[in-house]
Amino acid sequence: MKPAPDEIRETDGLQVDEDALFQKRSWRVQSVGRGMIALFVLAGLAGFFGGAGPAAHGTHSRPVQIRYPRFVRMHAPVQFLITVPPDAGGAGTVSVAINKEFFDSFEVEQIVPQPRAERLGQGAIIYEFDRVDRADASISFRVKAAKRGATTATFTVGSAEPAKMKSFVFP
Repeated sequence: MKPAPDEIRETDGLQVDEDALFQKRSWRVQSVGRGMIALFVLAGLAGFFGGAGPAAHGTHSRPVQIRYPRFVRMHAPVQFLITVPPDAGGAGTVSVAINKEFFDSFEVEQIVPQPRAERLGQGAIIYEFDRVDRADASISFRVKAAKRGATTATFTVGSAEPAKMKSFVFP
């Protein structure tokens, strides 16, 4: 005969109040909790919360390479890095057009090198940069996130295909 869950049984001279069903449920909850902690640790190592890791940065390359953060913290400085090969862009200049939605989500703190000119285009701001030599040109946009949630930016370098980037901003 099986004892009731709250029944006191005598085991080796000791009176023990045991509830096997409760104990099994408790172990199951502990196992789920440990699994969730392991998932959070792995997600952090993979870069899903910003910083480093394989999922932290995205890259577009056709022929222009754009490296950008996929996960950003609100008000934390991050970098969008554009590498332009010698055959891309115009003779002596490189133009970078960034859509208006980017500026709704990010505040530009610094651009290196400084653009020669800035102008408004249709739904975008266009930056003109001087090209000094025929080597790869690197352009860095240091920005801070100004809006939480999913953001989309479109970068167009010279006459290359527009590159769409998606980032998520954590509070």
